Amino acid sequence: DPQPMPPLGRREFIRIASAAGGGVLVSVGLPACAADGTEVPAEAWISLRDDEVVLTIPTTDMGQGTLTSLAAVLAEELELDWETVRTELAPAAEVYRVPGAVQKTAASNTIRHRFQQFRLIGAGLRDLLVAQAAAGWGVSADSCRASSSRVEHPASGRVIGYGSLFPALAGASLPEHPRLKLPADFRLIGTSLARLDTPEKIRGRLRYAGDLRRPAMVYATLVRSPNLKHPKPDLNPTAALPDGVSLLVLGESVAVVGPTTWSVLRTAAALDLPRGAAGDLAQQDGIERQLAEALDAPLKWVTKGPQPQSPSEQWIEAEYLTPFQSHAALEPLNCLIDLTPESCQLWIGTQEQTRCQELVARLTGLRQDRVTIHTSYVGGSFGRHQDLDLVAPAVEIAKRVGRPVSLVLGRTDDLRHGFYRAMAMGRLRARLTPDGLADAVEIRVVASSTFRRLYPEVLRRARYDRTMVFGLNELAYRIPSLSLGYADLDLGVPVGWMRGVTEVANAFFIESFLDEVAHATGRDGLALRLDLTRDSPRHQLVLTLAAEQSGYRLPTGDGRAFGVSLWSTGGSPTATVVEVERTATGARARRIVIAVDCGLVVNPDGVRSQIEGGALYGLSGALHERITIQGGGVAESNFHDYRLLRMGEAPPVEVHIVPSTEPPTGVGETGTVGVAPALANAIAALTGRRIRRLPFTDLRPLPRTP
Repeated sequence: DPQPMPPLGRREFIRIASAAGGGVLVSVGLPACAADGTEVPAEAWISLRDDEVVLTIPTTDMGQGTLTSLAAVLAEELELDWETVRTELAPAAEVYRVPGAVQKTAASNTIRHRFQQFRLIGAGLRDLLVAQAAAGWGVSADSCRASSSRVEHPASGRVIGYGSLFPALAGASLPEHPRLKLPADFRLIGTSLARLDTPEKIRGRLRYAGDLRRPAMVYATLVRSPNLKHPKPDLNPTAALPDGVSLLVLGESVAVVGPTTWSVLRTAAALDLPRGAAGDLAQQDGIERQLAEALDAPLKWVTKGPQPQSPSEQWIEAEYLTPFQSHAALEPLNCLIDLTPESCQLWIGTQEQTRCQELVARLTGLRQDRVTIHTSYVGGSFGRHQDLDLVAPAVEIAKRVGRPVSLVLGRTDDLRHGFYRAMAMGRLRARLTPDGLADAVEIRVVASSTFRRLYPEVLRRARYDRTMVFGLNELAYRIPSLSLGYADLDLGVPVGWMRGVTEVANAFFIESFLDEVAHATGRDGLALRLDLTRDSPRHQLVLTLAAEQSGYRLPTGDGRAFGVSLWSTGGSPTATVVEVERTATGARARRIVIAVDCGLVVNPDGVRSQIEGGALYGLSGALHERITIQGGGVAESNFHDYRLLRMGEAPPVEVHIVPSTEPPTGVGETGTVGVAPALANAIAALTGRRIRRLPFTDLRPLPRTP
């Protein structure tokens, strides 16, 4: 995991260069060295021009708003005029890495791991600018102040802009311990700021990788067999093709290359690659049987609590199942590559800049410093852009056509050849005590590990695969005897990181089961959770806040009911309450109320937007989304059979943030994880029907609970 940003050391220095079109570029050299120990040239963090300040942001913006939040942190300490601040995405470079790790955007880590770094850079530059102005005026730095991109000397009324001061700072070292502002003095941090990229999106001016053009560029797409075993394509290359369109066989896929996106996508749709035999890939029912059998086999135990048994003990047990799911992002996967014998430029909306640059260098044989990764905006990702499966075919096509290539995949390919949320099954047992508590809980889970696929060398050194038990290994509940075990089962279906990762399944398992424990002991689910979290004030606080704001109560026979869940992801304790109501055709989610403790909040509106969107993403997955395996491949092909949440189904989402001055924690996945169990618990309270399988394909009317 990335480490917290250390204090700025003496090796952090400033470079000043001329900016294209006028102004200056300000570079801050952070602790980064090449493999041979030589210093890595710093990229520009700040570009100052006459009427604007452009801040370079080292993470990927996929709609989550990190451009605005990180810019606000830097502008806060540097005392920039916010009205003049603009942002751009950084390319892959060592200077943009989180110390001890890589340059990437994932796991709700951007604000958590960049907050202090950006504060230190901004504060260090501000102190230097004030000192430079004070020296020029022959006054003390303490008698000057920075404000709105300038330094002022109130006693004399003198003012000088940053643009005039920066050139004199070339070669200066940043202070090791710059003076950080007190939270009470923040003017941007903690304020709901309009997103900086919104105007360009509204006007259609924001350029994604698919919007870019290069001289002599061609377009390409991929066609693959529906079979996940990827049988080698069997095509007749002499078949009639539109003018300018050609086919290239690339191992297990076929590239269609042509002069326009329309020509290649249309040709690709007309190609019919044989599905081939299913081989050893099981059908959907067979996969479920494999999961159940794995739960009966020996497991890898993370913790094993003592569980003495006697004939008088009362145990309850339940099994739960979650499906494969697709990211189904709005923007299709795409990139633009320009490869020459001397260099390679790749424009791609990747979450993994460092790994992407290393992969391109390896595939092209170029030195890494000859490979430029231009980070593009992403039209939704939810983890899909952590995989780099588009890179190898892009490089191969560019090698073979000798021209720049814009590669774009169609929706069917995206759904049938993705890296899915792993299908998972859980079996939970609890021993009940006479006072209505569970003093022993055993949790068994089985799924396919993404970590095994991507980082096998790391996994070999680890005591266990923590991605299989995310959340379950850090429960806030006080359970005297907890046993947690898992099985990593390779089902032949590729799995990857998807918003909430395994926590979506794990939270559904334990949070649904706790309500069953409460019901079995005649208690309310909220009361049980409050009892089990007596040693965790932060979790108690969000539970209480969500209950109060939602009007949580036990069913009264008025056709409405509430369900609750509690989880902590990204370091942010979160309570979710879903209110459901009976309708003529079944039941529906009437309202979602979420309370979160995410530490110091940079942009409150951004946090609310993240959690609101995450909650609806979780609701969509709970109600509809499922990838099914038939005939050796994925059955779904587009949004007509991969159902997403519709606008008419989306309830209001309320987000309540606990005030805090603690360091910021993550919110990217917080809203997603708790919705399914809270909804299942609400439906059980309303109807008496326990839902143990996702998705809830329909909510048919059932008899009222007596």
